[in-house]
Amino acid sequence: MELFHEEGISQDRLTEIVDVDKAATVRAVKSLEKKKLVRREINQEDKRNKKLYLTDKGKKLYPDLVHSLSDYNKQLTSKWSEEQYEMVYELLKSIQKHERDS
Repeated sequence: MELFHEEGISQDRLTEIVDVDKAATVRAVKSLEKKKLVRREINQEDKRNKKLYLTDKGKKLYPDLVHSLSDYNKQLTSKWSEEQYEMVYELLKSIQKHERDS
């Protein structure tokens, strides 16, 4: 999802955002590259790092992915009260803030 919003994001930055180790990012990117969903280019400012771009094929999948995630989210939360939804939302915001501040 992040690649759709930030064309040319560095592989290191993506690792930070999704909060996984570098090896996991490399494996995921290689898998997406084999499926022709992502392409990697050498970062001219830091040749050790790669910039990532969605291919046209990857961009075409994005709307379906968003729709599927939205449906799944609705399914998970369909029986929640507004109070429960707000409680979980605030908890997730707090976790995210704590992670950012660490």
